[in-house]
Parts: sequence; C-alpha cells; structure tokens
Amino acid sequence: NSVLYGYYQNKKALNMTRTAIIFESEKSVLKMDTIYNKNNISVAVYGQHISKKHIKLLVEAGVSNVIIAFDADYRTEEEAQQKFEQYKKITKPLNAYFNISIIIDFHNRVGYKDSPIDRGETIFNELMNETIAYNSDLYSQMLIANLNENRHSFDMRDEMTSICVLLVKKAQENHEIHNMQPPEILYKTLAYCFTGYETMWCIRNGLTNLKEDFYNSMRVILNVDEKYIEIFDKYTKGSD
Repeated sequence: NSVLYGYYQNKKALNMTRTAIIFESEKSVLKMDTIYNKNNISVAVYGQHISKKHIKLLVEAGVSNVIIAFDADYRTEEEAQQKFEQYKKITKPLNAYFNISIIIDFHNRVGYKDSPIDRGETIFNELMNETIAYNSDLYSQMLIANLNENRHSFDMRDEMTSICVLLVKKAQENHEIHNMQPPEILYKTLAYCFTGYETMWCIRNGLTNLKEDFYNSMRVILNVDEKYIEIFDKYTKGSD
C-alpha cells in the first residue's frame, strides 16, 4: 500500500515541524485533526507496513523525525516489549532517513487494539513524552548516516526559524529575557546547543536528562528574567 492518508492535508505542518506521527488507520488522523487542527502532523499507512513510497513522501516533506504510533495489539508488559522489538525491525529501513521514536503503552492506559490517540489528548501526550527513553540507539543511527552522507536531516527549516526568531525578539521587547544579542544568532545558538545535547544523549545510551539539560542551558543563554524563572522551571519539570 503506497497511500499515506493525511499527507497532503498535513504536509505544511509536517514540513514546519520536521516531524510525522504514523498511525495505522485514518480514524486516528481524523481524531488528531479535531485536537490539533492545522498543527496536525499525523498520517496513516493502513496497517503496519511502511513502504518505500511512504519514505519518499516523508523525505519530500522535509520530515526528519518519525513517531510510530501503531495500535496497542498487546495485553501484558511482556507482550508490549515483544511488540517493541518487532517495531524496531519494521522501522529498520527508516533509520537512514529519520530519527525514529516508537510509542508503546507499558502501563495499559489504552485498551487492547486501541490507537494511542483513542483515549484523548492527555494520555496521548503522556505516551509521546515517554518515547524519548527508548530511542538513543535509533537517533545514533541517523546521526551516523548523516556523517557518512549529508541527508539534510539536521537542516533548519526557514518557516520554523522565522517563528522562533520572532518569539525571541518578542521576549526581548517584553524584557522576559535579557540577552539582547541578535535573535537570529540566539536561535541558532540554541538549535545547535540542542543538537549537542542530543549527541551526548546518544553517546551515553539515553541515560542523560536531555530535556532538563537543554532547558537549563536555554535559561542561561537567554538570561531569563528572575520573575519568569519559577514558570520556566515548572515547564521544564512538566515536560519530563
């Protein structure tokens, strides 16, 4: 099957975020649409087979991060672990092109055969946040592939860059941050800082706290105003 449901409707969001969430069925994409609307970054492959055509379309959209969100066709933690190993084999052809994350519900928050989005936004976000613990080895493979041949997986996207630069500029104008260097330079510094932490996360086999380390560095680089530190810290802890 070469059909990638939702691709053309969500192509702009896929390109801007460089990320695609792959579901089995179109109903999951439609549920995502009701929650995220124009920010929907999901597609469906009508099963669990990801074809060369699917890969080609995602590459053309500028995607570099793929999140596998297949149905929970497992009941126990042991079955979930077996399914995770199976998904790693299924996604092996994608490793040269994308950073792969895999959603697995080890704590039975969704029902048997349910899609990860079926129980709503809160549960889905919990499952999304947990994917990071399983994927340092897969990210490493993408990093190695780009060292051998630049596949542009780490290129900055113009539209996303423009939005982030504008956000930094607004924060400066509102005195939320006190580093008054050009917003373009600050954003590029943060972007490469994040790539550095991702690389160290891989080297240490996923044992570093990637999000907390990056947020702490971002706070220092931007020189966040004291009255926003508590909010900043709460967001950092809430993102784990």
